[in-house]
Amino acid sequence: VALPAVDGLSHGGRALPILVWAPLLLASALMALAAPVIDEARQAAAAALVAAVVAVSVVAVVLQRWRMPRPPLKHQLKLYAKKLQKSNPNPQPCERGAMRALRLGALFDLYDFFQSFVQRRNMYYLDPSIIRPLTGRHRLSYAEVAGPALVEWFVSHYWGHPFAETCAALQRHAKGIMGSAWREVAYWVCTFSNNQYAIKEELGNGQWDQSSFYLALRSTACRGTCMILDENLFPLERSWCLFELLQTMIRAEESSQMQCGHTSQQTHTAIAHHSGQEQKRFVGMLFCTSSGIINGGEGSSEVAINMGAKLATLNLQEAKSTSPADKRMIDDLVCLKMGGFDAINRRLRAEFASALSASWEATRDKYDVIQATLGGVSLSSV
Repeated sequence: VALPAVDGLSHGGRALPILVWAPLLLASALMALAAPVIDEARQAAAAALVAAVVAVSVVAVVLQRWRMPRPPLKHQLKLYAKKLQKSNPNPQPCERGAMRALRLGALFDLYDFFQSFVQRRNMYYLDPSIIRPLTGRHRLSYAEVAGPALVEWFVSHYWGHPFAETCAALQRHAKGIMGSAWREVAYWVCTFSNNQYAIKEELGNGQWDQSSFYLALRSTACRGTCMILDENLFPLERSWCLFELLQTMIRAEESSQMQCGHTSQQTHTAIAHHSGQEQKRFVGMLFCTSSGIINGGEGSSEVAINMGAKLATLNLQEAKSTSPADKRMIDDLVCLKMGGFDAINRRLRAEFASALSASWEATRDKYDVIQATLGGVSLSSV
């Protein structure tokens, strides 16, 4: 049981036993009371001793609190499993792909509950330590256990990215489109949407157009791709993220052609409806950071500039995969669909340059407002 700060000063503990510091404190007090009848040197010594004992006592309390054990992860997993069972008593398998998204509120419930364990860790910790223990009984995806939703946004990310920053980036995005209802936005995230006990099937058994990634991203319900990034641009060094980038570009181009009337009205009508609801326009790739969406003129300008500088020399052909067969398949697909890596590199740089322009314009507008308030010169007039 954690002791209040005042109680902690009057109780013992492993940090510094009461039998050690209590006599010292008493002796110091007696010396302080006798100060009027002793010389200045002894007064100074007594004052220093009192201060030292108080300081040591405070440090002892802090160390005692720091060493107090938190509830073990196994115990917390049992508590959260009961919570999941209460909210979704009978988890059922559902079709791979679009139907296995997770509402952001459910994602944040998980993060908030295990935050003291996750800290700055990433998916490589989250999957074996938290996701699999919570899904092992049912051998389903986490989305199916927690309660699945129809995809609205596809998330492209690197498993080595801190989970806290992934949550922050998605929250920024969700609040930007839904405001106070941000918890209701549904995201397809492979860690939670794929069945981690059936990865071969999730990858389409070697057929990319049967992979869960493709099925979710190409769903007419999917409105766009949120790529979670920082200055390191690690997602763009992974082959499956390259696959997601490619499919996003293809989908965005098809959507643009439909908007311009380059496809037949019959085709547009067939694609524009899903479960009786009209499809919202596919917005393509959004570059999401924990400080905001770069395409929307949000986020740190310095981070955006540093990302652009690295992207200028990045070669997507160097993307890696744990499976050599997956890399060959994705590389061949890039060549087939884009005509080679030079084309997709140019396209990516052009899209990020457009996002940087939006970021600059938003920064300039904010700067102008501040300058006007201060009576300075507007950047727009320079």
